[in-house]
Amino acid sequence: MIRYLNEYYFENKDNGLEQTIIFNTTKNDLFKINDNLKILHRKLKSIYKVNINRELITEDNEIFKNDISLLILPGPRLMFGEQEIEYIQKFIESGKSVLILLSEGGETNLNTNINQLIEQFGIMVNNDCVIRTQYCKYFLPKECYLNDCSSNSVFGYTGDDCSNWCYVYPFGATLTVTKPAITALTSGNGSFPANRPLCGVYFNRNTNGRLVVHGSGHMFTDKYLEQEQNDKFCEKLFQFLTDDPNNINEMDVDEFDIWDYHMVPDIPLMSEKPQLCLVDSANTVSIDFTKLFNTQLYSLSTDFVPEIIKIYEETNVKHSPLTLIVPRFEEASPPLQLAVFPPLFCELPPPPLELFDLEEEFSAEETQLAQLTNRFISSATDKNESRADLEQYIMEATDILGVGQQDYSPIRQVYECALIVSNFKMSNTNDLNLTRDEPILPNLNLDTKDTDADLLNDTNEWINNSNQDENEPQDSDVDDSFGNNSD
Repeated sequence: MIRYLNEYYFENKDNGLEQTIIFNTTKNDLFKINDNLKILHRKLKSIYKVNINRELITEDNEIFKNDISLLILPGPRLMFGEQEIEYIQKFIESGKSVLILLSEGGETNLNTNINQLIEQFGIMVNNDCVIRTQYCKYFLPKECYLNDCSSNSVFGYTGDDCSNWCYVYPFGATLTVTKPAITALTSGNGSFPANRPLCGVYFNRNTNGRLVVHGSGHMFTDKYLEQEQNDKFCEKLFQFLTDDPNNINEMDVDEFDIWDYHMVPDIPLMSEKPQLCLVDSANTVSIDFTKLFNTQLYSLSTDFVPEIIKIYEETNVKHSPLTLIVPRFEEASPPLQLAVFPPLFCELPPPPLELFDLEEEFSAEETQLAQLTNRFISSATDKNESRADLEQYIMEATDILGVGQQDYSPIRQVYECALIVSNFKMSNTNDLNLTRDEPILPNLNLDTKDTDADLLNDTNEWINNSNQDENEPQDSDVDDSFGNNSD
């Protein structure tokens, strides 16, 4: 495209020709030169003078009072006023050029009334979308690849030059083209709708006014302009819109094979609503097949509720409101299914080592008893609480020393400690005629004791007797005293 524009610029530079192109932005246009038409804008402004219109398209607009060669409406998405439509039509008939870029869905999707503007020139945009029926180079069907389309020689090339050209027609709609307009590009056999106009051209030989309506403005965006031969088509398109009328070729009017625009009905939906009848009807069947379907067979009504309630009484079935049935699962787990990815098993948590005091667990017995005694002394305040703390102290102390059993009461634990102490003392006594296995404590049958009070009384009695024996003088001391007295 740059090659042609440079040639055109140098050919007309000596004549002082500087053509102006106006991009309209007053209709919330879908395509913007600062957004998705940057490459096109860069190529055009190297040759043409490119301006932007931000006001209504009327005679009072200052920008249209200058010499303008081309007005571009890049995907308008707002309604045109009556004054704007009349001015654009006069603008074309006065010898100027207009390029209209559209998109899929037509004016319904764009929410505009563009057909009211272009139908006077024999062109209308349809509310549809062109798709590729078979995969070819592009994955998305709406990115239609045209490799068997037909092009008109009005753009400055013959059929031999463009016979091998291929285009990408993305997200575009079809057109309906009638005289005085002609078709400039068709969809071909590999698309749907097949062999329908995609670009319409109106050219007035008397006033040299030109109008081009293209069904896909995405074809000129940055993403698709340099794909396939889209840039060549764009080059020829702007050549037709801005070139001298004497250089424009004669238009091919009757060469294209344009197929009729057939609407495909929703067959699955219509098959669910037929009006079937096995008896010959007296009335003739309507030619309009849409009247053969009844769209009121379905309705929501409570007319049959009384009859249903009577059926409950006739069949002796209890009529009660529906309740929730609790599901009963016979299987412990759902059935196995093939896993696409390997399962992720939960790992075991780390051991709760922070809950243990390692120093307390591995310290010596003397250290543990000292720590236990300090806690007991510091917490002993109330008398009632001190008794409970004392019992807890006895149980923890015997647990540290490994004395007694866990199911013993505190009093029995004390008795077990006293029994061990008595055996220890007896083992170190030489004056008593007792064996090491014979305890000093009375021989108590622990299995026959009924209460802990008996153990407490026997233990106290033994302690008192032990204290009295320690206070009595030894035999050697008595003999010595007697000897001294005799002396």
